[in-house]
Amino acid sequence: MAFVALQHFAFLILGMFLWAEPIGIQVFGLDPEFAKQSATLAVNPGLYNGFLAARLLAHPFC
Repeated sequence: MAFVALQHFAFLILGMFLWAEPIGIQVFGLDPEFAKQSATLAVNPGLYNGFLAARLLAHPFC
């Protein structure tokens, strides 16, 4: 469970903070202009992944 939570946490970081940065552009295969324009939209899935990671760490067997 911890490994899956870590993956969700990594997508939180990528989606919320690194979307328009070179590493985010490379990981998701984005056009740099599109990444700048859609950075605000990427925050929502990033936050969702953060909540999933927190849930998995708080209650791993639920």
